[in-house]
Amino acid sequence: MQVAETMDISQAMQVLQAMLAYAVLQFSVKALRIALDMKIVLHACCGPCSTVPLKLLREQGHELCVFFSNSNIQPEAEYIRRRDVAAKYASELGVEFIEGTYDPNDWIRAVGDHRAYGVERCSHCYRMRFAEPAAYAREIGADALATSLTISPYQFTNAINAELKKAADLNGVAALESDYRSQYRLSVELSRAAGMYRQNFCGCMYSQVEAQEQRDAAKLKRERAKAKRRLARSEQITAQTLARLEKGKWSTGICGMGGLIDSMEEFAGCGLRAGGGVDVRGVADVNGGANAISGADTGSCADAAAELGN
Repeated sequence: MQVAETMDISQAMQVLQAMLAYAVLQFSVKALRIALDMKIVLHACCGPCSTVPLKLLREQGHELCVFFSNSNIQPEAEYIRRRDVAAKYASELGVEFIEGTYDPNDWIRAVGDHRAYGVERCSHCYRMRFAEPAAYAREIGADALATSLTISPYQFTNAINAELKKAADLNGVAALESDYRSQYRLSVELSRAAGMYRQNFCGCMYSQVEAQEQRDAAKLKRERAKAKRRLARSEQITAQTLARLEKGKWSTGICGMGGLIDSMEEFAGCGLRAGGGVDVRGVADVNGGANAISGADTGSCADAAAELGN
């Protein structure tokens, strides 16, 4: 009796193992089929950013639908421009394009008090923008939800994928997490080749102000660096000119004196005696050199040297 019971348990275990192996095999086959041929809803933030995801996913043989859900974009004219660019590109590729609801006020409510730049504000933004395409993916029986946002080096990639997964899980579809940042340069090339409009800010009214502030700061930094280089060059020319002046005598008709200037002190003093205005026009080297000085009034020999350097 004990042997029979033991055999029954052993057989039951074998049957259970066989069923489990079959289930695993079926799941693996289904997973492989989905991985090789998925129906994907791609959330597109704009035309330029969608170029690389569309290219790669189409090359992998997936069936795609572009969903434009971006209530963050303001003003409305900017939204329309970006929407039309994305729609045109999708149409050229033969990919279905769906426009979601555009409601900037709803976006403002979604972001709430998280107005300062950072992952908190952007996470609320991602969450709101993924909700509609995720629901659409469920409705049409899509396998996965993806986004073009991860092409941008200016976005928060980890937060994007986290919010994408949340939206997908809520709707019973897979989240196709990604990081396309290494392909950003390619997206620039593809969008330019297609003649696309390329925006200079993320989209929301806060990012527009922030982007302008960043551009102004960068411009100021460039101008300061340029001024610093000019000053260094001016100081170099002044030093070189003063050295030349110290070595030789100069003839001039300035201050009504005429004759020769034998020293830098006399050169500077001439300007002082003339009331601070030294007209350096017509000054020439005693030896007839080519060191002509273009006209300008200056109150010190250093300024005159700088003028000579010009």
